[in-house]
Amino acid sequence: MSNSVNLSGNFRRILRAWLPPLISRPLARRFLDVRYLGDYGSWAAASRASTGYDAPNILAQVIASARSVREGKAAFERDGVAFERPDYRWPLVACLLREAIKHEGSLRVLDFGGSLGSTYFQNRPMLNGMKELRWGVVEQTAFVEAGRREFASDELSFHATIDEALKVVAPNVVLFSGVLGWIEDPHAMLERAVAAAVPAIVVDRTPLTPLDRDVAKVQRVPSSIYRASYPCWFLSRERFLAHFAGRYTLRSEFPQIDAPVPGSSFGGFYFERSESESDAA
Repeated sequence: MSNSVNLSGNFRRILRAWLPPLISRPLARRFLDVRYLGDYGSWAAASRASTGYDAPNILAQVIASARSVREGKAAFERDGVAFERPDYRWPLVACLLREAIKHEGSLRVLDFGGSLGSTYFQNRPMLNGMKELRWGVVEQTAFVEAGRREFASDELSFHATIDEALKVVAPNVVLFSGVLGWIEDPHAMLERAVAAAVPAIVVDRTPLTPLDRDVAKVQRVPSSIYRASYPCWFLSRERFLAHFAGRYTLRSEFPQIDAPVPGSSFGGFYFERSESESDAA
């Protein structure tokens, strides 16, 4: 585990030991936890209030953590943080295994916004025994270049566009894990995925609001991880689900690892292409 993560954990324990909860909890939230601030009204306004995703320290942190996983020094990496012990995302693994069974042991995943293979490396030990495993990550150019240079394999590939990944990987699952809230037009991306008519779409770690509109916020990452802030959407649950109506069936909605945000939630969903749509194809 990285020194920054150890420092965060130690600081939390010190706060709890020496300060009363009414003081220690707000301090921990302010200095150690990811925070989501404001209702900025638009992506552009939230972008102006944040540093954005292109800061070089973010990529450097993710590369360093991914290397530690590759070298066996960490079990997995998530959001640029390396973790010592395995922590499989069991609801996601169950969805992937179900699709592999349906396709006679073949699992082909298009992982949109998959960093340097974070979800692949985290859960790969639970995907042994596949007749075929292909995992294609679609990412920003700098991540694609780093991925191809250091982390690509016969199973894991990196792609600059969703069209390229669709052609190379021929996915039976499209995965959006912790990404839909962090792109400027998530609804266009959802429509693109639904139009591709893949057998299954899995959405994980996605911020949602019960409002009938999307809410633009700024996410602030604690400096114990790295200094950064991003624009992000809390998607209207109603608008989100409307993309799948009549075309995909919601098979499961599963619990999340992300800390709740007052008045909002994080959602995980497993959609299968509706039988009528499959028959029409």
